Amino acid sequence: MTFSLWIKEKADALGVTRKEIARLSGISERRLVASYTRSPRIENLVIICEIINELQKGDRASFDSLIIEALETITTEYQYAIQRMEK
Repeated sequence: MTFSLWIKEKADALGVTRKEIARLSGISERRLVASYTRSPRIENLVIICEIINELQKGDRASFDSLIIEALETITTEYQYAIQRMEK
């Protein structure tokens, strides 16, 4: 899954659009869609997770979970590190 698809999945679950998340975050919708082909900047990832967390009325623990979930969608390095730790 790409970061852009992850955002869409979260937006759909919250009943909002990526356009609304872009507006609330101050990050252009084009940048959100551009994440299909490349990883987002870490500061954008954090801001987007913060907006999603606010929309779902989450707390610090849910914010941390969102950050980890978002990282899992963008980096194969993270996934490989987890696999190595589980061995």
